[in-house]
Amino acid sequence: MEKIIVTLPSLPTFFSQKHTVLIHGMGGQTKLFYRTLRTEKSLDLLWTDFSSNSWWTFLLSFVPGQSGLVQVIDRHRIDSLFLDIGSQSTAGLYFVPNHKTNEILKDVVQNRDQADIASILTGENDYFLLTVNFDTEYEVNSDKFYRQFIYGDNLNSEIRDVLLEAD
Repeated sequence: MEKIIVTLPSLPTFFSQKHTVLIHGMGGQTKLFYRTLRTEKSLDLLWTDFSSNSWWTFLLSFVPGQSGLVQVIDRHRIDSLFLDIGSQSTAGLYFVPNHKTNEILKDVVQNRDQADIASILTGENDYFLLTVNFDTEYEVNSDKFYRQFIYGDNLNSEIRDVLLEAD
């Protein structure tokens, strides 16, 4: 995992002007954590809220369960940003076409950690979605893993190789 987030910023193709880099924190952080992120010049905090249904917010207000969606402005900072946002939880690192950013934001706001980013990218072929559970193994269809990697058929080979070699 660390190899991925350290190597990606060394690739010129990772700085594509046609792509947006997003980090989706799926819970585990406090409100203060995301308030502090708002002051960072290396990112744009697009959204933050409690990671579960709204009615749980009142009952579990003491639990650090904030989610957030961040657009990374300074891509050299993805290593620390991704690890900080994902700490104690699950986080997604998304390299997506610029024109899909608003649709992804809308889905994340509506569905929080259940957002289906891959379906939004149907028909796209130059992207990647990396989801990492920093806490425990994650289970989907009885398969246990701590990271999931989805990418388009035409993802730049340098980026793809970095992601695949770390597997």
